[in-house]
Amino acid sequence: MYRYASIIAVLLLATTATACSNPADSFAFEVLLNKPGITYDPAPLQNAENVNIENNTMVFRSHYSSEVAVVLQEVVSPLRGLSVRLQIPTETVKISHTQTLLEIQVNRNLTPDVDLMESLGYEILKKSSGEVSLIEAKKGSLETESVEISIFSRTSEGSLFSVAIRNKNLTDELMRELKIIATSAGITEHEWNNAEIETKTAYDVDLRVSNNSLENFDFKTAIRVELEWLKENGIISGLSDSDIQQISQLAKAGLAGHNSRLVWENGWKPYYETSSPLLIKGINCEGFSAENLPEGELTIRSHNESLDILPVIILLSAASIFLWVWRR
Repeated sequence: MYRYASIIAVLLLATTATACSNPADSFAFEVLLNKPGITYDPAPLQNAENVNIENNTMVFRSHYSSEVAVVLQEVVSPLRGLSVRLQIPTETVKISHTQTLLEIQVNRNLTPDVDLMESLGYEILKKSSGEVSLIEAKKGSLETESVEISIFSRTSEGSLFSVAIRNKNLTDELMRELKIIATSAGITEHEWNNAEIETKTAYDVDLRVSNNSLENFDFKTAIRVELEWLKENGIISGLSDSDIQQISQLAKAGLAGHNSRLVWENGWKPYYETSSPLLIKGINCEGFSAENLPEGELTIRSHNESLDILPVIILLSAASIFLWVWRR
């Protein structure tokens, strides 16, 4: 049972350390058109050329940059409206880094000093107490150097003190800092001197822009162009020029996804800034490949183009009837 607790703690720490730091939302901007009075009609896109349609999602190339995707999706909960998303295509990369693990197992509960850890510059990520208690803290960034501490305890079974050090040497200064934290939690001098320490190469899977020319993409102009196009072609109605201007001014990379996309609540703002957001946990590391883009630029068949075919159909039908009667 004690070893089982150890494995859980290690897995919790590893999950924090290996999550992607740049999900697809980091390379996107999204607005949910949930403002009262705004309506949308996808019909003009349903018979268009060069648009990928799957379920309630439509994907076509941006009218500002053909290398960027526009993703339209109907959202029904917790807010209702049409989501308009600009997505820069990404590619998956495997990034190596050095990782040093330090572990101490004891057969009693540990009581970490959270205030001390915060005074040393650590951010408390998780804090729970009871029969099973867990403290997770981090200093630094996953993208550069970081130190993560996990202290897991289960009543009458024991505790595990774990440290994961990323891209950073285990210097004497860092060892002294970690020792202060460990001893304040109840680790003895003997237990500290016998800690298990291992350094190895670890790997993260992350996303990056597949086309370097899009790294400084102008989301502000791009969303203005796209919303104006959608409005001019009757796909969205009720969106004012003032709305488009406000949305454009706020647009930037990273304001995308359930928690962060722009929504309407007495003004346009990120969803997490609304009065009672229902936020979701976790990071979606699935990217958006350039292969998901349609082959060419979006072309909508105009109403006149559809009518132009009608006389031809009538003429061919009349000719067929004439030939049939003549042969008889």
